[in-house]
Amino acid sequence: MSRPVQVIYVAGVARCGSTFFSDLLASKGFGVAAGEVMSFFHALRAGNRRCSCGVSMESCPFWGPVAARMAEVLNDREIAALEVGLTSRFDVKHGLAISVGLERPRAPEFERPIRALYRALQEASSGRPIIDSSKRPGFAAFLQSQTKIDFWLVHLVRDPRAVVYSKKRILPSLAVPGEMMPRRDALVTSLKWYTGNLAAGRLGRSGGRYLRVRYESLVSDTSRVVDELRAFLPASDSALVVCRESDHHHQIEGNPSRFQSRPQTLRVDAEWKTALSSRDWAIATLVTTPLRARYGYGMRRPKAEA
Repeated sequence: MSRPVQVIYVAGVARCGSTFFSDLLASKGFGVAAGEVMSFFHALRAGNRRCSCGVSMESCPFWGPVAARMAEVLNDREIAALEVGLTSRFDVKHGLAISVGLERPRAPEFERPIRALYRALQEASSGRPIIDSSKRPGFAAFLQSQTKIDFWLVHLVRDPRAVVYSKKRILPSLAVPGEMMPRRDALVTSLKWYTGNLAAGRLGRSGGRYLRVRYESLVSDTSRVVDELRAFLPASDSALVVCRESDHHHQIEGNPSRFQSRPQTLRVDAEWKTALSSRDWAIATLVTTPLRARYGYGMRRPKAEA
């Protein structure tokens, strides 16, 4: 009998720093950074996505075999249905249902294809853990319920004002020439921050392996956070540490920073502290209360570092 697929799932919201975090996990030998795995079927159908290793998904030594395997398991109609179905099923409303403690549906229609996808990822990674930064708590709950998946949930949180500022910036996608990253209004982003993090925290309290990490702590005290991760996550394969850097960085979808040269340096992002408008600051601060305070983020605008 084949052993379960080990999945390290990064939960949170868009622009919480999951791309940097996944790269850090991979560079420390915890597994292969696969990016937002839930978006695989969208990337497969689009046909023009680049992996963070620099080549197209079809030519990638990691994702190429996965795509070929899934084409054997599923037909075009099934792949198209999964692209739409996963996004609509595990949306904000589903995250809200989890956050208030409603029953989580098993979504049996997704079990066979998702098991096949993660099995293919396990083969492509030579059995190493898969670092999945899909972030959505609904998809995390689904994976957590699968008996063939050995699941670790890392909940990455970031100051909501920083997230709002990042979501309003104009950024090129880089995965597709000429495509831009989607932007969001402060109110929408703040509501998603609240429901997404509330749902992720609820999953942690429902049992299973759960660790919450503050992005700010990750940047300011990286060594301590890595030590906490080593105590929490599955023991890293010593062979992974000596692999070429490109062997364990294969992120599809996500922040454009995944295309930057490695190793990346984590740095304090202070621009949002002064550049975010007073209106957006007030919206983000009020909408995300009291969860914001629970995570240690105050109401006052902090001073930007010199």
